[in-house]
Amino acid sequence: MTTEERLEKLEKDLARAKRLSRLLLVAAVATVAAVFLFCAGGNETQTSVRAREFELVDANGKPRAGLSVTESGKSALGLLDANGKPRAGLSLSETGEPRLGLFDANGKVRALLNLNETGEPMLTLWDASGTVIWQAP
Repeated sequence: MTTEERLEKLEKDLARAKRLSRLLLVAAVATVAAVFLFCAGGNETQTSVRAREFELVDANGKPRAGLSVTESGKSALGLLDANGKPRAGLSLSETGEPRLGLFDANGKVRALLNLNETGEPMLTLWDASGTVIWQAP
């Protein structure tokens, strides 16, 4: 290989290396910009968030609350204790009446406040064995 051929090959290699370094520089700048924009946007308050279900977890990743809409359109909010047992729930029945349920540590319903189909309020209390101990009306 002559000196001229070697010089020409070296110039081509150098030109290729320059193109590659420019491409890498552009990619690095784009990555840094994307990270900056992602992090900077974290303090902005969203006006709306849309989802079918939200799950709130504690510092250990355990579910502690959930907000969801079932396939039939029933919406519900549930609160769980540290063991994952339901302790309180607010929901709508299949016909749209609201109800609030309170559960014991075993997950059994102990109190239920709801509106019946005619819109009348009802309160029912159960003992630990599941027997109704008080109801109005």
